[in-house]
Amino acid sequence: MGKITAYLVRYPIWVTVMMVSIVGFGLISMSQMRYSFFPESESETISVQVPYPGASPEEVAEGVVLKIEEALEGLDGVERVTSVSRESFGTVTVEISFGADVDKVLTDVKNAVDAINSFPADAEKPVVAEQKFRERSLSVVLYGDADLYTLKYLAEDFRDELLANDDISQVTI
Repeated sequence: MGKITAYLVRYPIWVTVMMVSIVGFGLISMSQMRYSFFPESESETISVQVPYPGASPEEVAEGVVLKIEEALEGLDGVERVTSVSRESFGTVTVEISFGADVDKVLTDVKNAVDAINSFPADAEKPVVAEQKFRERSLSVVLYGDADLYTLKYLAEDFRDELLANDDISQVTI
């Protein structure tokens, strides 16, 4: 280490060359770096939702959810299938394998669900969709000495003002 230090003290031009090259490569790297305020993430799940008005959770599970799960068995690109049966509604969530083509898996899932022709007569048409990633970027709390009706009116007015801005795409109350 002493020899390197002695050499750099004797020839100071090399210290300047190293410093300029480090700063130069840093600037080049910084100009090619990707960045975003909100990180982008690819969707890794597909949901199949089926309304079944008036049905109990057991009827939804037997008449709709199990049939969808059976139809999805063995599809390429499917990591795991989970489901939830509620009163009048069933949801099947399909997790996509790492590296699989989301559009191809979505098409395969749609085709498999559309091929099922033994749904109960009261069940509505299944809705197959890729789940989009949304992250909350801002929360606003509205409070004051007013009744609930007035606060709700003010919140809706504030929502309309926010949505009038072209940079804001979604606001929920």
